[in-house]
Amino acid sequence: MNQGSIYIIPSQISKKSSVNMINNHLIEIVKSLEFFIVENIRTARRFIKKLDNNKNIDKATFFLINKHNRFNFQSEILKTLTEKKNIGILSESGYPCVADPGSMILKFAHEKNIKVIPLIGPSSIILALSSSGLNGQKFSFFGYLSIDIVNRKKEIHLAQKKVIKNDETQIFIETPFRNQKTFEDLIKNCDEHLHLCCAVNLTSNDEIIQTKKIGHWKKIIFKLPKQPAIFLIGK
Repeated sequence: MNQGSIYIIPSQISKKSSVNMINNHLIEIVKSLEFFIVENIRTARRFIKKLDNNKNIDKATFFLINKHNRFNFQSEILKTLTEKKNIGILSESGYPCVADPGSMILKFAHEKNIKVIPLIGPSSIILALSSSGLNGQKFSFFGYLSIDIVNRKKEIHLAQKKVIKNDETQIFIETPFRNQKTFEDLIKNCDEHLHLCCAVNLTSNDEIIQTKKIGHWKKIIFKLPKQPAIFLIGK
């Protein structure tokens, strides 16, 4: 059956990133779309308007999905696609559907034989890994560490074992207000001979990318800004 497709639309990682980093093909796709699945309607409208200042954003339809709003609009999505209309999916920053509620939508799309089209754009995870100097051949994306202190410590020790045994780089993300706590927990609970990379506010003019041995981190005072961050531990 001929039907519409779902486009995965990367957005700026940092609010300070230039919109010029977005490629022309992506911009042309966004211009053609009238239906979007987003985490936050206000910021999505702002981003789309940056890409296409002539777009009548009030005519666009937005489906809201986030951790507080479960995916309960399957019928509306199917109806739109069966009418041969394409849909774009956006996250708040960077590449959608990785550590992001949008993944459940794409799983649903595959179950319904809906074509999913990923567009080229920034991913903070890949940017951090590639610039860290740590093993990019074997790595694991852990996501968010547990908020619970006991479980958090167990997770860090488990990740450390994978680094030591397999030389497998471990990648974590964190919400900005917990950056400093995560940094301190990692240097407290990891072997001082391992390396820790902190990659903060990537693609902005004030981005931070620093990789040092845990033992070195312990000797210096390092205050992380409350900006999107990626943490990596490796040999």
